[in-house]
Amino acid sequence: MRAVPTLKAEVLYSIIDRFVQQLETRFSEKNQELFKIFQIFDYTSLYYFNPKCPSLEFFIDHYKYFEINKIKVKSEFSSAKALLEHKHILRPDLEMIVDVLIELPRP
Repeated sequence: MRAVPTLKAEVLYSIIDRFVQQLETRFSEKNQELFKIFQIFDYTSLYYFNPKCPSLEFFIDHYKYFEINKIKVKSEFSSAKALLEHKHILRPDLEMIVDVLIELPRP
């Protein structure tokens, strides 16, 4: 029979191992790259509504099945940014951005 502290240690290490595996799965390099797309909506980022954001290309390529028109997306960036500036929103969060951009006319 194993000593209780040894058994507890084995269970603890098993739990930690599973936890680490989940972190590696959820925060894989590919997933981290996809999350970088949010810098487009961060007003402190150099890539704030910047169509040259390297993460944008990766994001669009990853979601090919949506058939996103790259030219349209990139051309709308200046309109979106101008509309936010026109509304005098200095520190927009994602919710504010969505609320304002809903006002843009749809094709």
